[in-house]
Amino acid sequence: MAIDFPFSVKEPAAVWTAKPDVEAEEDGSVTPKAEENQLKAALVCPPAPRKLRPAKILSPPRGFFVAPKDLAAVFRASPRKKKRLC
Repeated sequence: MAIDFPFSVKEPAAVWTAKPDVEAEEDGSVTPKAEENQLKAALVCPPAPRKLRPAKILSPPRGFFVAPKDLAAVFRASPRKKKRLC
């Protein structure tokens, strides 16, 4: 039950092997494991975020304005609209 393929598979030329860890120690680059170099655990959890309060709407000042003697001069009459006749 062998299947013959029209191509051939080549064997790998060399097998890669990992080098021993001795060289890593010679380089001097290792992770410090002393107690002073380790991160300390948080003693107390931070508080939960607070909801934002809506901004207070300031009311206008409650002062009185001096009314002019001729109040009709302050307001102008709106122009009359022309009515269409059918």
